Amino acid sequence: MKGPGFFTNGFKLFDFEYAVETLGDLGYRGIELWCKGQFFVPGRDGEARAEKLVRLADASGMEVFALSAHLDFVSPNDDLREASVERFKRVIDAAPLFDVDRVVTASGYLHGRRPSEEMGERLLESMREVGEHASGRDVTVVLEPEPEKYLRTPEQTVELIEELGADGFAACADLSHAVALDATTREYMEGLGRHLAHVHLDDGEYGLHPHRHQVPGRGEADLRDALEYLEESGFDGWVSVELNQHTENPASAAAEAAGFLRESGLREMFTDG
Repeated sequence: MKGPGFFTNGFKLFDFEYAVETLGDLGYRGIELWCKGQFFVPGRDGEARAEKLVRLADASGMEVFALSAHLDFVSPNDDLREASVERFKRVIDAAPLFDVDRVVTASGYLHGRRPSEEMGERLLESMREVGEHASGRDVTVVLEPEPEKYLRTPEQTVELIEELGADGFAACADLSHAVALDATTREYMEGLGRHLAHVHLDDGEYGLHPHRHQVPGRGEADLRDALEYLEESGFDGWVSVELNQHTENPASAAAEAAGFLRESGLREMFTDG
């Protein structure tokens, strides 16, 4: 498995140069780039901006390995949903600027609404349009199930990918989401099966709902078993630490996560990318 990487939504209150210098010094080897207003905005920022970010990352011994933007593909508001599809197409278009082959997204928040057949139809229609745009661009669309969104479980995610019938879709497992669904990390990833292509490494506490991303080592997720499962299954994708609820002092949280991986011996399980 490649890594450890770091998802830059945790550094959204800081500038990119500070983020990559900090993460490189801590031993992280790659970044999942958040594309929703921080650092890079697809459709507004272009090749020159992308080249600068790649250059800064490279100077810190890191690579950009994925682009990520979670948008709303289930909203009953047609304008909002269509805008989300168009925004994500721009993320796909930006992938070659960073020489990455995967873009990550989720389905959209329920906002207190009950899941419905109509939401599923909207998501399927949106993903068909997104998938058609990604086809021929050598870009995989990675779908992340989240406890508070329409696409909630591994089983739902697999069902959607298989209904799409497209090789250009895969799945992301966030380990804190396993905890939020009262599953083990291994069970959660096994549920995604052959579609698993990307992992968010964080922690959580059973019984604490909705999910809360905690620094690895603070919670109850069996992270050793998770990484052993990935190693056993021959997983060759990236594992990305995600600490998006630690934005006020992300350097401290990133250092604590790196320390946990190192002191627990889990850092040795990664290749550098």
